[in-house]
Amino acid sequence: MVENYYVCPNHPDVKKENPGECPTCGMLLQDRKGNVIGLKIHKKGRKFKESSILSKQQPLVVILTIVFLTTFLFSARDYARGTLIETKVLSSLLGSAMLVFGSLKMFDVKGFAQGFSKYDLIAQRYEIYGFLYPFLQVVLALAFLLDLALVSVGFTTFLLFSISTTGILAKLMKGENEVDVGLGTYIPVPLSYFSLIESLGISVMACVILVHLWL
Repeated sequence: MVENYYVCPNHPDVKKENPGECPTCGMLLQDRKGNVIGLKIHKKGRKFKESSILSKQQPLVVILTIVFLTTFLFSARDYARGTLIETKVLSSLLGSAMLVFGSLKMFDVKGFAQGFSKYDLIAQRYEIYGFLYPFLQVVLALAFLLDLALVSVGFTTFLLFSISTTGILAKLMKGENEVDVGLGTYIPVPLSYFSLIESLGISVMACVILVHLWL
């Protein structure tokens, strides 16, 4: 039996003797301690990892384009109606982003749940939460876009993303190498301060929406 092997963080059943990518989701394989060894062994490994990450930036550009375009269209609609307000712009932006991110997670719910449990405080305790989260995120997104129960939706979003932000911060402070599955398992991104800012940003926007609704 091979003692040293590399495993996918989201698909533990995928094990290989050498560093590489998971054939299921494309994520970089980790050793048994959770480290990506390929970057540290030799230059070839470094080139592999850099090209792997750079090759996956194009989907991010497409995602951001969709999010901002959707927000612009909703804002243009409200401006034409003479009802454009800051809260509406924020809810459209938040709803668009969450709809895209939630939809991407649905392509591999099991893989997402496994990766999410690495850093989300609720998913670490309740496995079912990771499986339900993509669907919950889509429901919240649609509520933001359709102006449905914004107070309840805003509070729920603020609470859930604040908890995720806390988990991400804890992992970063410990220096642990994890994979951010916020965009699903098919667009692997290392858990970083960008992940922290993204999660915190959604929490802040939800909080701002709540403040505007209550004032």
